[in-house]
Amino acid sequence: MPSDLVSVVIPTFNKESLIEATLYSVLKQSYPKIEIILVDNGSTDRTKDKIDNFLIQYPGVFTVIDVEENFGPSKARNLGILKARGKYIFLLDGDDILFPEKIEKQVKFMEDNPFVGLSVTPYLIYSPSKRFSVRLVSELDSQKLVMGWLGMSYFGGLVESTGCIRRELLRDDLLFDLTLMGSEGLDFTIKWFHSFPVGVLGEPLTIYRISPNQLHNNVAAISENVTRVTNRYISSAGQKKKLFLQQISFFQLNDLRFKPKPFLLWYLFKSFVTFNGPGIKMFWWVAIRNIGAVLKGGRYVEAVESLMRSTGARSPN
Repeated sequence: MPSDLVSVVIPTFNKESLIEATLYSVLKQSYPKIEIILVDNGSTDRTKDKIDNFLIQYPGVFTVIDVEENFGPSKARNLGILKARGKYIFLLDGDDILFPEKIEKQVKFMEDNPFVGLSVTPYLIYSPSKRFSVRLVSELDSQKLVMGWLGMSYFGGLVESTGCIRRELLRDDLLFDLTLMGSEGLDFTIKWFHSFPVGVLGEPLTIYRISPNQLHNNVAAISENVTRVTNRYISSAGQKKKLFLQQISFFQLNDLRFKPKPFLLWYLFKSFVTFNGPGIKMFWWVAIRNIGAVLKGGRYVEAVESLMRSTGARSPN
């Protein structure tokens, strides 16, 4: 096994319209020594046919693990991670896209920082159907990233598509938790954060494509599991209470996205009248983070659209 080999683990489920661009983005990487481990998680559409076409076009590049029944993304990722042979293991979901120098730059970062066990990068949210199609998510302090993610006051870290782990440090307890759905990436990141230094690169190198049937749409599961993650890692009663109040406020605000605007105005009025500090704070945190992401993302629109064209990416249906 070459010492400079790296592995890219890609779980996928029913991504027939998206998987090709994801795979092309890995094949176009500037880093030369890559093995690609695809875990098809019981797809029932034409995803397997798309994968088979790549196996024919690029023999010897892909290792495919077929899972007959969908047991969730955590098991699929773990199967791929345990199969990986590379010095570094990169994570990538089957609908996201890497910039061409992503792996090369992240390998250099890991080589330059030998004590780092996990590294992540800022990323760009791509929503072609929205007026502001590109948003930048960038928090360069790993502790602030984790706590903002846990408290729902900032975006998630997207370790599932930006993460790179040092394989020699891998342990069974650092794999993805099979019992979590929608918060497994948060739990995974915190486990590594508690075990080894976590590094954050300074530039966005991944595009997160908004598409149908993504787990972030399962708000009930995320709400339940982020509570479990908080109980698992936070011991201070005061800090735990503060995080719970933030989480409750976030999910209340999130529910209002699907209701007429008067409901939001009523929520804000009620929060002021009842001195609901967490609710008011969460509203401003969410507003500021979203406005900031849009403003910062604007300068990447051309780069994102160019990469979309070069990988043959189709707009999600």
